[in-house]
Amino acid sequence: MTRTNTFEQSIGATIEGQYTLTRSVERVTQMGDRFKVLNLADCTGGVRVYAWEHSGLLERVPATTPTPIQARLYVRRFHGETIANLQAVRELDAHEVDNGAALLAWEACSVNARPALGKLADFVDQLEPKLLRQFLNRVLTDPRIASSITTCKGSFKHHHHEPGGLLAHSVEVMEIAGDMAGARLNPLEKAMTQVAALLHDLGKVRAVGSGNIRPTHYLLVSHESQTIRMLDPHLEWLRDRSPQIAAGLDYTLEFLAKHPAERGRALFLAGDLVCAADRMSAALDNHKGLDSLLAKTLPKQQPKAPPSSTRARRNTPKTNATNHQFDIVARHETHAAHRTRHQPNNNIQEGPFPWI
Repeated sequence: MTRTNTFEQSIGATIEGQYTLTRSVERVTQMGDRFKVLNLADCTGGVRVYAWEHSGLLERVPATTPTPIQARLYVRRFHGETIANLQAVRELDAHEVDNGAALLAWEACSVNARPALGKLADFVDQLEPKLLRQFLNRVLTDPRIASSITTCKGSFKHHHHEPGGLLAHSVEVMEIAGDMAGARLNPLEKAMTQVAALLHDLGKVRAVGSGNIRPTHYLLVSHESQTIRMLDPHLEWLRDRSPQIAAGLDYTLEFLAKHPAERGRALFLAGDLVCAADRMSAALDNHKGLDSLLAKTLPKQQPKAPPSSTRARRNTPKTNATNHQFDIVARHETHAAHRTRHQPNNNIQEGPFPWI
């Protein structure tokens, strides 16, 4: 489902929803009135919001950014720009977030990852059970993760190596794993498989990043172990509420963290499904389809040389023996004249300076 810009389609109306506060700056007018300029964003776009002192909302605006908030806005156009006035605001706790993916800022997301961001928001909307959705929302609103997941590369050279490649790859693995699970797993197991597939490379926000220089610890700690470390606080929250779901995710992520030669066959099918989906996504990005492989391996056909013209051969002058003899005599006479012309004259008397 294509998501339209929340703010552009609400001009002249009052809207209320959940957004991410990405920036907050306090200023003073020439008359001495205090106000704040806020930047709010979601997965469809962003808007500049003004909070005035007389509204009594300045102290309610969270001091830290990025922060998920619940806000009521009046959206309008001003000098060709879409802006909004703040009418109500409060900070959200993690368990109050409806859709963590919908709070990821569209403008901060790499262009390559924007289609995947929309798919992820749709997936979270439909994710059941609610406890698993709350777990995923906690992960996606974690500042350590939210600030990097939409710009991080999938790898440096192997696959999805452009900025935003991690999100594009993760969502693709999630979709492939869900398709392969089909009716083989019950709805809960399928949902757990897709969440594990989505988060299987999360540690790359530390081990790979979005720049051209690898982090210093890249060769010391694998991205799989970083994934477990980053998710551990959220898995601990889940263990207290649903040991079954936490156990399934724990096992799958630990299975994926093993070296491929040591994995063997997974006890829980989700491990094998995510591994297969991961390889398939990487292969698709590396263009390992039949057409591209054949184009690289088949020898290129060399263009055939045009046949020689019979008419050209007919117009070529023939050399007979008589003409050949005349050529020899002419060359001999030319050489003789050349030697005579350059023969030194012995009648010239040398002066006091022979080299002149």
